[in-house]
Amino acid sequence: MMITHYFLTSQIDENTSAIEIAEIQRLHLFSKLKVPAKIVTRNRNRGSNRVLQQLIDNHQIINLYQYFTELPNQTEPMPKAEDVLHDFTNIPIENNLGYKDGKLRVRVNEQNGWINNIDYLDPFGFTDRREPVRLQSAGVFRIL
Repeated sequence: MMITHYFLTSQIDENTSAIEIAEIQRLHLFSKLKVPAKIVTRNRNRGSNRVLQQLIDNHQIINLYQYFTELPNQTEPMPKAEDVLHDFTNIPIENNLGYKDGKLRVRVNEQNGWINNIDYLDPFGFTDRREPVRLQSAGVFRIL
């Protein structure tokens, strides 16, 4: 029975540090030697899968948040606001904007192609409230 080696880090994202680069190189070395190894990340980062798919295989990384919430460890689809926001508002959304009676009432803010939060505006165009949106499980979004 072989022991699996785990390399721990807080997160891997577009601004990967020298420590994470060394972990990835170590993981490649262990793979060449056919020694089981994985990288374990603590923080959930929406863009990490996009970065990691260029560096390592999906089965070589475990994100603690994804593991305990049973989210798939794969490149997640980037949903369109129009497809998921019907659960949050009855105002039709097009191009991340929702108009009611000719006035902008809902604005969807994205970050790296992901829905980050929803701004609800009053009749005068001022932000009434902002609600962050998070992926709860595969394809299921919720307001925090």
